[in-house]
Amino acid sequence: MVTKAFRIRRIVLLVPFIMLAAALVFSAEVKYRETIAVLRAVYNDEFMAQERYAAFAKKALAEGYPQIAYFFTALSVSEGIHARNARNILSELKSGVTREPFKIEVSTTKENLKYAASEEIDDIEQFLPSSLIKITPENHAAAIQTITNELQTERLHLELLRKIQKGTGFFFGILAKRFEGTPQRYFVCQACGATTTELPRQVCPVCKAGVAEYKAVEKNF
Repeated sequence: MVTKAFRIRRIVLLVPFIMLAAALVFSAEVKYRETIAVLRAVYNDEFMAQERYAAFAKKALAEGYPQIAYFFTALSVSEGIHARNARNILSELKSGVTREPFKIEVSTTKENLKYAASEEIDDIEQFLPSSLIKITPENHAAAIQTITNELQTERLHLELLRKIQKGTGFFFGILAKRFEGTPQRYFVCQACGATTTELPRQVCPVCKAGVAEYKAVEKNF
């Protein structure tokens, strides 16, 4: 039977550990204040992109573009890995994430492709470079590497998008038909989210993880 005295003694013994844990959390929040803020923003941005691309995939499928739907699915998988990586670092820093509310607007596949390209350009030219500038002085190596990898993977996304986006003007129908007639497979690095149409020979060109980290994107339709 556990006595009251024993319970009190156990609590007293636990107090130093509780205080130490609290001190470590406070220390991380002070030392990596900007890094934590940026990672939270990155997490929300990437989670929203994951959901948006999944919605774009459904729309493309409904409009009769299964290959474009598959492409958007690959982007969704990649963005999900980016969100996971940001969340994992926040967890290591004993800091949680708060998922901000958002609304996804879905248009035609033609317009969705334009929107996706503009978002990738914004990430490449504005959001991610400014994020790196903010966190570099705090020198959290994992956070810096993660966002650097993410920046490179977004460039890969844009390259893939531009192959389709160039036809989002007058000749979209012709290009879409050609794209649908030449099926592609997409592979995503589970470590960094790099997205390719062919497996790398040995290592991921972005994070240098072994090729075993690459998985083919499954079609959910």
